Amino acid sequence: MTEMHNRPREHFDVIVVGGGDSGLAAAIKARTQGRSVVQLEKNPRVGGTTSLSVGSINATNTRHQLDAGILDSPSDHCADMPLFALNS
Repeated sequence: MTEMHNRPREHFDVIVVGGGDSGLAAAIKARTQGRSVVQLEKNPRVGGTTSLSVGSINATNTRHQLDAGILDSPSDHCADMPLFALNS
């Protein structure tokens, strides 16, 4: 028998897989409703893929850019995309 089999078993009402924004929100909601929760995350810290998101929808040559005098192009837009991830 391995050490794992000798451990006491725990029971939870809700098992949340992932520690991104959605997983954290689900775990909090379940706890506020009185449920016992365990959250599993494979990475050393929470954040998930949310930390890779800039939280926006990006576009090129929008009316707002043109009104502000900003000239953009699809190639400039593509070159800028990786720069956003470095700032998160």
